[in-house]
Amino acid sequence: MTIVIVGSCNLSHSSRTRLREAAIRNSDQGVVLGVRQFIQGLQQAAEPVDQAFLTRICRLPVHPRERADEGDGSRPASSLWRLETPPRGARSANMRAYFVALMKAQLGELQEGRPFYLWKGHFGHEERMRKSGDQFVLLAKGVVDFSHGKAAPRPDLLAAFLLAVTSGHGDNLPPDLEDRTLVPLLSGATQ
Repeated sequence: MTIVIVGSCNLSHSSRTRLREAAIRNSDQGVVLGVRQFIQGLQQAAEPVDQAFLTRICRLPVHPRERADEGDGSRPASSLWRLETPPRGARSANMRAYFVALMKAQLGELQEGRPFYLWKGHFGHEERMRKSGDQFVLLAKGVVDFSHGKAAPRPDLLAAFLLAVTSGHGDNLPPDLEDRTLVPLLSGATQ
């Protein structure tokens, strides 16, 4: 019996860590035949990759796009998520982890002077960060305090929030959160 497996999955880093991928396995012979005909149609319509093709495409201008991962763990804010309602308690363990996760997702390692987004609100960390337009930048004290000082998050909570804000999956959030709704980071970011 012939089966068909069709899916969007690939072996990229972003597919493994950020994107939602799916596949289906089917043994219905009508479906198998339909998939076979579809693939044969693609093959017939495809342009052969020969030297002329390679020469032509090598002349095309390349315009880099915003990367999802710059190699340092940072990601563009446009690909990140935030909680619709931040965790309760300005000094709670969940709030510290969430706050640092949003910074780390955008900056990679915490660094002085690099801009990042948060949600609208007052944060009371004037000695640790300052507002710069519609973004914030960490000051030296903020880097120290949020990395390993008194404001540093618990590693397990930080990992959970980092996974949630980079994947957009609420099921990755700590179970004790009241509101687990995630929205795009830049919807309602500081302005």
